[in-house]
Amino acid sequence: MFLQIKQEVASAYAKYLPQAVHPHQGRRVAEGQRAMQPISDLLLGWTAIGHHQYLVRQLNDHKGSIDLQKLAGVGLKSLAMVAGELLARGHARSGYACQIRGYCGSGTKMVKALRDFAGEYAEQAEADYGAFVAAIKSGKIKVVEEPSQDSQVRLK
Repeated sequence: MFLQIKQEVASAYAKYLPQAVHPHQGRRVAEGQRAMQPISDLLLGWTAIGHHQYLVRQLNDHKGSIDLQKLAGVGLKSLAMVAGELLARGHARSGYACQIRGYCGSGTKMVKALRDFAGEYAEQAEADYGAFVAAIKSGKIKVVEEPSQDSQVRLK
């Protein structure tokens, strides 16, 4: 068993919020994870060393991957459904489900807004990917394949 100690800094959007709920950034992250995850790490906690604030957790390296080139049709729809359900469940577990429901309302406006946003986001993602591939083809981004166990490609 390994413990990971990761330095935590203020959230990127902290300057736009009123006074912080947690002045300790490790605690902010730990309590956020506890609120969002159905089952959290039993060793999840926080500490400070000098003036630095840290999150402490059990290190688990159970990384998986999906070949995005092969993901289409039913597989893509299934992934989107699972991702949406996990995101919704996480937000509902945060304790503000009633506020979220009240904000969204019961009409079709929110459904239409989310659908439109998702479509525009998908179009932008495809455009960004097209620009990325074009940059590789033009030589602006150099791709270097390095032999490894998982045959990952590293960009320079």
